[in-house]
Amino acid sequence: MSHLVFYLEERPVFRHSLRPGRTLIGRSDQCDIALPDPSVSRTHCIVDRLPNGTIRIVDRSSQGTFIGGQRVQETTLEPDLPVKIGNFELVLKHEAHSSNAVTQKAVKDRSHIEFVGLEDEAVAEVQLVLMTLEDRANQRMFPLEKAVMTVGASGSDIVLANTNCVREQIRLLIYRGRVIVEPRAGTTEIEGHPVRAPYPLREGERMRIGNTSLVLRRQTSTAHHEESSFGDMIGESQRMRRTFGLLRRIAPTPYPVLLLGESGTGKELAARAIHENSLRASGPYIPVNCGSFTESLVEAELFGYEKGAFTGANTRKDGAFIAAHKGTLFLDEIGEMPLSTQVKLLRTLETGEVRRVGSTQPEFPDVRIVAATHRDLAKHVQEGTFRQDLYFRLSILGARLPALRERIEDLPQLCTRLCEQLGDAAVTDDAMELLKSHTWPGNVRELRNVLTRSFVLHGSRLSASAIQFNAITEQTPTISAVDMKTTERLLVQSALERHSGNRAAAARELGIPRTTLLYKLRRLGIDKTTDLPN
Repeated sequence: MSHLVFYLEERPVFRHSLRPGRTLIGRSDQCDIALPDPSVSRTHCIVDRLPNGTIRIVDRSSQGTFIGGQRVQETTLEPDLPVKIGNFELVLKHEAHSSNAVTQKAVKDRSHIEFVGLEDEAVAEVQLVLMTLEDRANQRMFPLEKAVMTVGASGSDIVLANTNCVREQIRLLIYRGRVIVEPRAGTTEIEGHPVRAPYPLREGERMRIGNTSLVLRRQTSTAHHEESSFGDMIGESQRMRRTFGLLRRIAPTPYPVLLLGESGTGKELAARAIHENSLRASGPYIPVNCGSFTESLVEAELFGYEKGAFTGANTRKDGAFIAAHKGTLFLDEIGEMPLSTQVKLLRTLETGEVRRVGSTQPEFPDVRIVAATHRDLAKHVQEGTFRQDLYFRLSILGARLPALRERIEDLPQLCTRLCEQLGDAAVTDDAMELLKSHTWPGNVRELRNVLTRSFVLHGSRLSASAIQFNAITEQTPTISAVDMKTTERLLVQSALERHSGNRAAAARELGIPRTTLLYKLRRLGIDKTTDLPN
């Protein structure tokens, strides 16, 4: 694990755990690390941890960033080498730490579940069951609870009470709500036809094994799940407990995830925790900030490029997709992605194909996408600045991280955690009352910076007189779940209208499975016969 340790007058004042991606350092509360001193520029420098493990520092100040007395513009940051930032010194420290974080709980494979949507902080998922048909009075139901299940006599995952079947007579392969029947011994029929090779079993089809007839049914359930923490995120408010429960529920799935929330609410922490609580935790976690590259460079950053593909392309370079093979690619601020790149990202999500800039040779990295934005993407779809099909493909699963002002009861717990990171700091009762009265437009990032400023300037006892707020003039409008639902309803209706009510065609246009569209129609209260024009 890498840390940035900050010193003032040779006294260590605090340390910051360095995660992949960019860390902004400056005087402004909009920075990830706010240093309260006039000698520090509003945005003084950027520490960038690259996918290959290299850590670079880039100066963004008028006052300068210095190493060994020499002003630097951009250079590799070496461990234990002091960097002068105004009156502060920054030192990079490495500590022995496993690159693969140990998850808080065992990760259960949920690839057999088909998720069809979200409602508030509840998960809507399809559970497949096999139902016996012979004896209606004593009808039995067998939930398909694993990705691979056997059916037959005693010793199988699903045991049938008849003498004309053998142990593990068939094997069921379940993935994203679909079932493949793989014969192993004895005779199995689907709709009266013998199964001699792997064959799909669809909802409503009758399967006969020995003397038992079974039918596949789909049951859609919606349930809330609560957790007290998720990764490095904490909170005891019901809103956060449900958000944590939702994130932990969707983390082990193979689906893309879309995280929404204002700046400073912890979207990057959530993305990292999703990776660490997924089946890909042993693979790489690669963050890319889509808003930090020009339109001409973001495609090269994502997909890579061939030597000579454009001016300055002196060598062949892997993109973020290749770097994230067998792992997770975090696309931060995806709302800033240019439309031209959105088209290519959608193609990659649909086909799994990646082409470097300047190449005709496709590659197929195994990558899961987690995207995040502080913007209202549904509104941007309506305005034509974000692709509708890409929005629906990304938003099957996701969560809105609440603003700090929406969970102010978590403030004492957050202050305790942040004060532990500062050393022996503690917030007094009068300071806590003052903190609770603030609106927190910068969210948890602003809270951390306010406490850090008070600690540096006034010492470890953080009283009300030591608390100082900086004005934040740019505040992201709150993303309203009601407004997003209204916009989503209009988008779905428009797709149905363009295809004369054909739901399969509308689902293809939206880039989602037909079952997901059917769930959205029920959730949004859209009736094909009454809500479409004549």
